[in-house]
Amino acid sequence: MGHCGEGTFEAGYDLLVLMLRRNFVPDVETYKSLIDGLLQKGDPVLAQKTLEKMLKSSHLPTTSTFHTILEKLLKEGCAHESASFVRLMLERRIRQNIKLSTNTILQLFKNGLQDKAFEIVRLLYENGYSVNMEELIASLCLSKKLSEACEMLLFCLEKHQSVDIDACSTVISGLCKIRRVSEAFGLYYELVEKGILQQMSCLENLRIALVADGRLTEAEFVSKRMPGQ
Repeated sequence: MGHCGEGTFEAGYDLLVLMLRRNFVPDVETYKSLIDGLLQKGDPVLAQKTLEKMLKSSHLPTTSTFHTILEKLLKEGCAHESASFVRLMLERRIRQNIKLSTNTILQLFKNGLQDKAFEIVRLLYENGYSVNMEELIASLCLSKKLSEACEMLLFCLEKHQSVDIDACSTVISGLCKIRRVSEAFGLYYELVEKGILQQMSCLENLRIALVADGRLTEAEFVSKRMPGQ
């Protein structure tokens, strides 16, 4: 494919599409050269499309090729494309990279795509992978996405993962400040249900918020578990 050698990789992609329409199947090296060139030119979206056509031609790229494309998509801020690419990797049983997976979720949250972020997290865990929850929750707290941080902590508890008690306290106190008392108490109750009974710095804030909200039964529940009670 001369266009690749000459460096006009976009034209090379157009030629690739034309070849496929005429039922000519390019070899692995042609696909690899085109993908590498598109990545070097800073066009990871077109590289992703080329990889998808490579798969349809019954050629399987290396795991590192998948990871490199995902890394470049994230660098360019392509949130939707990154999420779709992670899904494709899972469907093709390509080994995940925890750093790239975590960055994909962070990118989705950054772009306000909370539902998609939680969808990809669940897919990763259903397929036996994980993300860096500590980094993810810290980032959500820093960006004031406390409801999302709370939901992620609840997901950790659901999956029997360990949670950072200080992070839980930060989220509960933060939710109380913005009057999301129901969410705050819900997280605390799940911690108690899971037997996580360490002393937490947020309990007085939670109790006060519950009383102010007229939720006296829940406030008493918290009071009984406070130090010295």
